[in-house]
Amino acid sequence: MIQDRLAVGWYTGGQPAERENAMEQELRQLYLDRELGVEACRFRGIGQGFPEHFHPYYVLGLVEQGHRSLTIGGTAYTAGAGDVVVFHPEEPHACTQLGEQRLDWRSLNVPAEVMEGMAEAVTGRPFRPRFSPPVQPRSELAPCFGRCGSWRQGREGSSGRRRHSCF
Repeated sequence: MIQDRLAVGWYTGGQPAERENAMEQELRQLYLDRELGVEACRFRGIGQGFPEHFHPYYVLGLVEQGHRSLTIGGTAYTAGAGDVVVFHPEEPHACTQLGEQRLDWRSLNVPAEVMEGMAEAVTGRPFRPRFSPPVQPRSELAPCFGRCGSWRQGREGSSGRRRHSCF
């Protein structure tokens, strides 16, 4: 069953948990599919900015609500609702809130090796793709993030094929 493969929640000290700050109505969730090696992340009601940092994996994200000023690899961008954002492995990035509306965000965190395997499955040759530009305004890919919701929440009845279709 899918629940046996998913670790659900916000990770602190290596233990899955879910964190909700009732004062600020902030929710942070992280789901790990151990078989695929991919994490799904959901933030809701985030007002804080994030200082410059990087990840060792791809982050494929959707701004569901809010507006952000971003710096990705030293270049300034803005992103709002419906925009898809891609951070490449080891690529420095930062963001701050623009306006009053807090950030709602969904993302898939994909290890570089997994992305390389996906590229090989599609093209016949292994490589680590580069997505450009890193902010895709009002992207046609945005609905794909919603379809990932059923397996991210660990609902029964999701097939392996459905989970893979998120990518």
